[in-house]
Amino acid sequence: MNLFICFLKMRYVPIVLYTVISFFQGEVKAQDSKLSIITIIQEFESIPDLNAQNDLLSSKLEENKDPRNQSILKLAHAKCMIDRSFLKSSFTSLYDLNIEEIQQDPYLEASYNLVKARLDYKLGKLDKAIEENNKAYQLFSEDSYVEEANLAAINHAFYITLKDRKKTLDWLKKGSKTKENRLLFYSNYAFYFLVDDQLDSAKYYIKKAQNAFETRENYLYLDDYRIQILMATIAEKRGDRATENQNLLQAQELCEKFGMLENLREVLNALSHNFEEEQKAEKALVYARKADSVGQLLPNQMLSEEMIRLDLGRRMEEIKEKKDLVQERLQNEQQRNKLILLSSLVFLIGFISVLFLWIKNKRKTKSLIQKNLELTKCEKPIHSKVKKNVDTVLIEKLQKLVIEKEEFQNPNLTLDKLAKKLGTNRTYLSESINAYFNQNYNRWINEIRISKARNLLVDPSYQHYSIEGVAKEVGYSSISVFNSSFKKITGITPSQLRKGVLSN
Repeated sequence: MNLFICFLKMRYVPIVLYTVISFFQGEVKAQDSKLSIITIIQEFESIPDLNAQNDLLSSKLEENKDPRNQSILKLAHAKCMIDRSFLKSSFTSLYDLNIEEIQQDPYLEASYNLVKARLDYKLGKLDKAIEENNKAYQLFSEDSYVEEANLAAINHAFYITLKDRKKTLDWLKKGSKTKENRLLFYSNYAFYFLVDDQLDSAKYYIKKAQNAFETRENYLYLDDYRIQILMATIAEKRGDRATENQNLLQAQELCEKFGMLENLREVLNALSHNFEEEQKAEKALVYARKADSVGQLLPNQMLSEEMIRLDLGRRMEEIKEKKDLVQERLQNEQQRNKLILLSSLVFLIGFISVLFLWIKNKRKTKSLIQKNLELTKCEKPIHSKVKKNVDTVLIEKLQKLVIEKEEFQNPNLTLDKLAKKLGTNRTYLSESINAYFNQNYNRWINEIRISKARNLLVDPSYQHYSIEGVAKEVGYSSISVFNSSFKKITGITPSQLRKGVLSN
């Protein structure tokens, strides 16, 4: 059996152990009160016992009431459970997360994507893992979380090696080597050269990873397991069966001690295959049965995988649909508010315009009423100065007949009838009126009638007269013609003049 396949099926992408101190534009990023995903994972992974890990999670959740810190704790715990193939526990931690809260915090969202990528890789969804991990890298980088971004970049190099090795080195360069992440950095370089069958280069970086592991203060079984698998893989490729089996047996011991069931099954199958090739049938059978027994423990875990695929995905979709609905309602509400505001502004502008015109018209009407009241104090209409070549004798007769004798009260009074009464012809009389009064006969007679009507409207003794009665009194048979002529000459209506008198 090709042990390299066993390595590819590893469910562990190492997490670097360090405390984050980031500098951005000369300012220290305050992290004192906020938990770091890397630091918490380090703390969980330093505890090999599963029950002890769960107890630690419970105690830390009790200590940290801040929702953001609780999300970090659950994400770190889920990551550790994923690495050990305890998917039910990881599912519980992930399901308890407030997805909406996570999406509002870039650091939480990046940490979630980091763990989600791990889960996708575990489920065999490499493309999805690459997509999620790339999101994590972008979010960490944008907010200047340097060490987390380095971790995401080195993890990405591991994922991308399985997909497109040409991009691996670029991602390894993005995840700069530091004292804290050098084991991860070297082991991923070794993995890259193993895939490319450059065994000498792979061995060189495996030794560097071993040195980093041996000089580390805290022991992490997952790092130990990874190194054993890397060494077993290079031995298998070189045909060194003894060294390969030795590394596999150490990997088996780690899997059994720390409960990595799925990895244990792969290691047992690899050992069974090796013993079979060495014609050690009895040993091969023993390891095959052990692998079978471990496999019997995994169906429930596989069920959990399906639950994660369905429930977690459905949950994200439901939250997205809910957010989309809220956003749509918000947009509709904003649009409605804009329309209401616009309508209100239009109404207000219209109202102010109408009010302004009304006030202006009222003031104008008041002024015209006052002017007309002053005109009523004049006994005779004001006429033009006498002009040369005007028959003043005829004009005097005309005024005496029409005004003094009140011939204007006759609604049927025409220019022809006046000419006959004055002993002249129509044409001569019309020319005399135009020359003396600077207006034609109809305009002249209307001004006389309206002047008289104006006096009657303000006269207290005529207050019992209706407007129509006043119109007939001054020679109008049509109330509409009277109103039109009155407004044209005075600028106001008969009713406005009468109301103005009463208000004064």
